[in-house]
Amino acid sequence: RQASPTVTFGPYDDPPTDVADGGDVVLGLMPLAHALPTAWGRFLRDRLRHPYETWLEAVLGDPPADWPTVNAFWQRHHYDVLVARWANAVGADRLVVTVGTAEAPAPCLTAAGAETVRRVNLAFHNREWPVERYREVVRRGVVPALERHASDSGDAVVVTPGWAVKRANSIAVADIARIMDSGVRVDGDLAALSRVRVTRGKAADASQLDLDAAVDAVMGAVDAVAATWPR
Repeated sequence: RQASPTVTFGPYDDPPTDVADGGDVVLGLMPLAHALPTAWGRFLRDRLRHPYETWLEAVLGDPPADWPTVNAFWQRHHYDVLVARWANAVGADRLVVTVGTAEAPAPCLTAAGAETVRRVNLAFHNREWPVERYREVVRRGVVPALERHASDSGDAVVVTPGWAVKRANSIAVADIARIMDSGVRVDGDLAALSRVRVTRGKAADASQLDLDAAVDAVMGAVDAVAATWPR
């Protein structure tokens, strides 16, 4: 008899409705403090204009700010609530929670690249240009170009300040206790969700974009627009 397949998902997925009966459903989680810069980077691609630390203050406030991006973050990263929602959808006996590496994931944007996108977002907002133009020029042109540059460079990345790491770790501790009481299976060390170390040293100057990266961003925008020109 063939074993039922195991299907793996992450916090940004929705609970499945069509997984074969009998198979395990794996929900992978990353340490909460590592999710913060990753999420901010995702929201930058959707026209977020707030600097990283301002956004962190909104996310980690008690209570958190009632902002769309803050609400969206906690919908995916209040891990105890997320696990309960998935357990209700697929069954606690089928759900397996796994914990990702304690190492921070590779960033998609450098600190200067992220700041560039944020300032472009501000410019688009101030000019009241339509969302369709943003998708065409920034999301499909500028951002991918800066991401390619980030993968090839050793430039400084976005660093989460110590106070935010400590606050995220303390929130994760409370989530872990509730997950342990939920009855789902756990593969890995749940405590890793709350054990992110504070990065020592001064944060990088995000206002200085490398010239090659600037050229890449401009050409990415040009290429994205040129793709719509008649041949």
